[in-house]
Amino acid sequence: MQFEYPAALLLLLLVPLVLLRRRGRGGAVTFPGIREFEPARVGWRQRSMRYLPWLRVGTLALLVFAMAGPRARAPKGRRTSEGVAIEIVIDRSASMAKADMPYGGVEMRRIEVVKRISREFIFGNGHELDGRPQDLIGVIGFAADPVALAPLTLVHDALRPAIDKLQTAEGLKDDGTAIGDALAFAAEKLHALTKTPGKVIVLITDGENNLGVRTPRQAALMAKEWGIKICAISIRPDAGDVLYEQAISAEMQMLGGSTHGIARMARDTAALKAVYQEIDRMGQTQIDESEAIESEGLLVSCLLVALLLLVLEVALRETWWRKVPA
Repeated sequence: MQFEYPAALLLLLLVPLVLLRRRGRGGAVTFPGIREFEPARVGWRQRSMRYLPWLRVGTLALLVFAMAGPRARAPKGRRTSEGVAIEIVIDRSASMAKADMPYGGVEMRRIEVVKRISREFIFGNGHELDGRPQDLIGVIGFAADPVALAPLTLVHDALRPAIDKLQTAEGLKDDGTAIGDALAFAAEKLHALTKTPGKVIVLITDGENNLGVRTPRQAALMAKEWGIKICAISIRPDAGDVLYEQAISAEMQMLGGSTHGIARMARDTAALKAVYQEIDRMGQTQIDESEAIESEGLLVSCLLVALLLLVLEVALRETWWRKVPA
């Protein structure tokens, strides 16, 4: 049980004053009650009238409880499942728009192939990839800046539109390859899951870091400190300058090697799918599924019960416990 405004619970100390106030009431002249004259006729109704103020106390207590903002986790989330937490970090710089990767016999843009294979990794394709139904998965897109397209979740249907809407950067201001910032952003998201031991970042990019505040090495140190593996995938369909490719390969090797992850280069769709298969075979650990389930508010329930007690008090005061002058 959690409270958004726990200080409001201090008002519960004032609730007993309702009973004290009622007990302190008295008329100017005290008359003997019916008990003194006809003790045999004093029944359960007369004796039970002393409990009427407790209905008001219960109503006020529930209203204070509601003011404190009670929240409880859904019981259906209290189970564990085998899996890991994975952030899929996809490069959306302008170079990812090059149409030089075949998929199903058709040359497609790099980003479209990455999106399709990533969906197959998450949901399975019936043969090479089985899907990851028991993993917490989030999606981050980056160019000049990283953007969380979908938070870490077990509700994977929410990932489909997030991946579908991913598009390459447009304009010089939005373009760039801030690998260090994207990895640091993903690492911080995973680090927030304190009860999830297995954490993986899947980085897919076709270039090297050329922008951002943090360097890839700084981001790798963060991930290593927090026990996060980086699986770095370099998309290189067009074999270009040897020195440039060696620099990219060294950067990827540093990311994967320093975090006990992997570093691979994918020159075509088959190679990219093979890397995803390799990641798919990575070991699984226990995660608490309740972390992905949003808390349920109890405010409405408290207010409804308080209203019910108030109605019950008024009804009993005007009927069963009504005081009729003799």
